Amino acid sequence: TLPLIGFVGAYAWLVRSSNSIASSKWFEPLNKRLIAGGAILFLVGGIFFHRQVISFWHSNVGAFTQSYLELSYFNPMVLDGPGLDQVRRSLDLSTAEAEFHKALDWNEQNLTARQRLAGIAMSRGEYSTALELMEVAWDSGYDDSVTLMLYGDALVAMSQPEKAAAILLYLPEATNRLLGQANYRYLSVNDYQRAADAYTTVLYLEPDNVEAAQGLERTKKLLVP
Repeated sequence: TLPLIGFVGAYAWLVRSSNSIASSKWFEPLNKRLIAGGAILFLVGGIFFHRQVISFWHSNVGAFTQSYLELSYFNPMVLDGPGLDQVRRSLDLSTAEAEFHKALDWNEQNLTARQRLAGIAMSRGEYSTALELMEVAWDSGYDDSVTLMLYGDALVAMSQPEKAAAILLYLPEATNRLLGQANYRYLSVNDYQRAADAYTTVLYLEPDNVEAAQGLERTKKLLVP
């Protein structure tokens, strides 16, 4: 969308400049040319970038709708309240999800839509869906911290701890995030294998992490039939 902003800004600057020039008959046609040129540039920009603009609109409507619903029930400052996974599983987020899918229909590279849908899928236990969403983002060249965390989460959930560790290597917060997920996302629902994979990923990142080593040892005992 930046070219559209540039067109409007440049047009406004030119109009202002033309108005400040001493009025003479030589400059009288200038405003008309600027108006015509601005209209043409805006039209061309709309033709080339309309899909991105429409996609951006849908993803932002979806993000607002999702956040409004979730924050009505989830307070990250209240430790003994319902977790975000619980809230997402209990809420009807279909309206927000529909907006995200519309965003992807217009622009399959829309990162906000992919991240939001992947986060919802992870909370619901739809791990293969989350991995598919984030693999596309990763393969498209996105390497922001949110993409890395969600992609790493999905890899852990799909039993690929070594690959997840390679993705999360440069994220200092990854270790605490994985340790927390091993407890509240996996052990809380008796998903011992994924909890073990989360601990294993931490040990790939920090081989001397005592909490992860002890957690992995306890979890392995639970895996024994």
